[in-house]
Amino acid sequence: MSNGSSITLDQWIAFNDEILALVHAGVPLDRGLSRASGELSGTLRVVAERVAARLSRGESLSTALAGEGGSLPEVYCAVVSAGVRSGRLAPALQGMSEFARGVAGVRRSIGAALIYPLSILVIAYALFVGFVLFVVPRFSASFETFRVDRPWLLRALEAMGTYAIYWVPIVPLLLLGLGVLWVRSNRASEVNPARLYGMLRWVPGLGGVIRSAQAASTADLLALLIEEGTPMPEALRLAGRASGDRAMEADAEALASAAERGVALTSATVVERSSIPPLLRWILAGGTRIDLVGAIRHAARTYRGLSERRAAAIRVILPMLAIVFVGATATAIYTISIFGPLASFWSELGSPSIADR
Repeated sequence: MSNGSSITLDQWIAFNDEILALVHAGVPLDRGLSRASGELSGTLRVVAERVAARLSRGESLSTALAGEGGSLPEVYCAVVSAGVRSGRLAPALQGMSEFARGVAGVRRSIGAALIYPLSILVIAYALFVGFVLFVVPRFSASFETFRVDRPWLLRALEAMGTYAIYWVPIVPLLLLGLGVLWVRSNRASEVNPARLYGMLRWVPGLGGVIRSAQAASTADLLALLIEEGTPMPEALRLAGRASGDRAMEADAEALASAAERGVALTSATVVERSSIPPLLRWILAGGTRIDLVGAIRHAARTYRGLSERRAAAIRVILPMLAIVFVGATATAIYTISIFGPLASFWSELGSPSIADR
């Protein structure tokens, strides 16, 4: 159940690092978090105080974290619980720090790739709105003064100016919606690189960045859960839910159900699950013949490297594509909107019939 609080990814990383430091130092978590909360601020301080209070009442760390409901990711509580059961709490917390930093890094890469194209779009849209509202009426006045018939394009632009109150807010509202989703994507409770980025897949190249980052995060989490002693079916379900991809979640659920029924995760049961990243499918099909955790971590590093390389390329290529596409489109619109009516105006002025009007 949600408690109404929401912390950011960076706050969650700081909170987890604080717990990890206390575990390494051997300090009781209730007293350590209670003291540390005095140095925190905002929602993070409230969360730390509540967790410390639960711990002081004798609750386990996993139970205290689970009581935070919507403030912390479900998978975080599962990993901590697995770490406590296996007696490897510190490695589990360290693994979650690396996982969260990876997700935060993907978010920063996507944000950096979007800044320039969106800036160009906003400028071009503002110029077009200004043209329709302020330049087109002057054109129309010139046509009226010389009693020249207005071409269809000018009449269309006039109609756009008349109904501007209806269409002008569309792009700002879309950008506002994107901004709201972007802010939400910084919540710790939304800790996956794909759930809130689905609408960005249409941006050239970003779909590949998101898919690679999703595969890396899913593999990282699966390796961490298995390493901390989580049963394979539960590990598959948690990793699938955290991926943020419905198809991957469904395939992970099918594999988990098969594993619970005693069906071996061989090629026959894994390969057909096409939403699961190819390298991860191959590793799962290898079963006990390989170092499963090590192989999955290698897959995570491979996909994360691929995501970072794609993001770096996008930061270079996407601005150039934006300049070409948005710039060329805006230039074409302005050229047609300005010189179309002007050509008609000059043609009509040169017509012999103009003197009779």
